[in-house]
Amino acid sequence: PVRVSGTVQDVCPARGCWLDMTDASGEKLRIKVTDGAIVFPLSAVGQPIVAEGVLTKIELDHEQAVGYLQHMAYEKGQAVDPSTVGPEPLVIWQVSGEGAVIGK
Repeated sequence: PVRVSGTVQDVCPARGCWLDMTDASGEKLRIKVTDGAIVFPLSAVGQPIVAEGVLTKIELDHEQAVGYLQHMAYEKGQAVDPSTVGPEPLVIWQVSGEGAVIGK
């Protein structure tokens, strides 16, 4: 379990089930919760956050990265050109959230 703090950069526009934050050094971290367990509001972008959960390193190969990026783009009504996704693994640091406080 970890406790992290930073600033909310992005929120899942479909269900509010994840958010991306950056810490004081600029490192990006995703906070993910079970769909419906916590709903992060879109208005959280730009707000400070403190979150707790279990830190996991997710490493995606090229095919998985393309699928992941296409899914993320779909949620925002955008598109991803698979040819722009590099061959190196995509690494996502994610906290499986157990609780969060936004805006304090």
